[in-house]
Amino acid sequence: MNIDQIIDKIYLLPNTSKQELKQSITQVNFPKGHILLRAEKVERSIFFMKKGIARIYTNTVENEITFLFCKEGDTIVSMKSYVLNQKGYEKC
Repeated sequence: MNIDQIIDKIYLLPNTSKQELKQSITQVNFPKGHILLRAEKVERSIFFMKKGIARIYTNTVENEITFLFCKEGDTIVSMKSYVLNQKGYEKC
C-alpha cells in the first residue's frame, strides 16, 4: 500500500492539499517488536501503516489489555496526546 492509497482511504483530498500533506510525511521503517507509542508520554507523531501489523495495548496491575490491532493502511495515533496534549496511556 502506498501513501496515496492510505490518504485516499482516510479522506479524498484535493490534489494540491494531498501534495502539501505528503511533503510533511517521512517514511520510517522499524523492526518487529519496536515500540511506536509509549504510555505516560505526550506523543506527537502520527503513523500511517504502509506494511505490517501493530498492537495497541496498555498494562494494568494484573495483565495487558489490547485495544486494537492495526494493519496496512491504518493510522496510529495517541488520541489523548493528539487531542488533549496530555500523556497517553497506550503502547504500540
